[in-house]
Amino acid sequence: MIQSDRAHPHRYAVEHLVIIATLIGLVGAHDVIADDRLKDFQTAINYMQDDKGCLSIPYSDLQDGCQRKQAEVNRLCKESGPWNCGDVDPKSTQKKIEALKTEQAALKNAKEDLERQKSSASDDNAKRAIDDKLKDNSSKADALAREHDTLEREVQDGTKAVNDRIYIAKACRDSRSSVHDVFRDAKSRANGESGDEIGPLAKRLVTWWESREAGHEKAIADAKTAAENCDQVLYEIGHLGSF
Repeated sequence: MIQSDRAHPHRYAVEHLVIIATLIGLVGAHDVIADDRLKDFQTAINYMQDDKGCLSIPYSDLQDGCQRKQAEVNRLCKESGPWNCGDVDPKSTQKKIEALKTEQAALKNAKEDLERQKSSASDDNAKRAIDDKLKDNSSKADALAREHDTLEREVQDGTKAVNDRIYIAKACRDSRSSVHDVFRDAKSRANGESGDEIGPLAKRLVTWWESREAGHEKAIADAKTAAENCDQVLYEIGHLGSF
């Protein structure tokens, strides 16, 4: 015959105590979590007041991601060298090379003319005079050849610099966009917060993040424009652009 729990009042009381203790533990754990979340938001407000961008995010996963991406921004946009091409102009060097080629062609024609004159000259003095002119022509041609080589190297170095800066500018643009996306996700979460304590703090954070959006967008646009300008430099010297 099966006996009811009421036939064993001690066991019945113990089971109820266990249930009550479990419920109390769950409530306590919930309170601890709520307290931790409140502290996260309060800490985020403090960082906001210190103008600490990523640290103003109260969500640990987004904050960690933001800091990693911000480190990339610092490396690419601030520490990897210039990513604008305003001071690099291979096209102007190419124009110098074209002008130089014209001079070289003129010297070549002059040399051929002098050689014809020498072959038809019968007077030794005239031949010596022509030889002097040929030596001068050769000296000028050598100087132009050296200058030509120097300018060609400048074009190669300038083209490499432009390609390097395009890479940095595009990587900078993308890394800034990634940070911007993290704040967009943080704002989306914060807009869903409620409660008398966390709700107002979340609104303060969202308002501050939104006040910084224009600066983020400008920085992204600046890097994008820099990459496009560098790409235009490549196009103007006959290289296929990257866009």
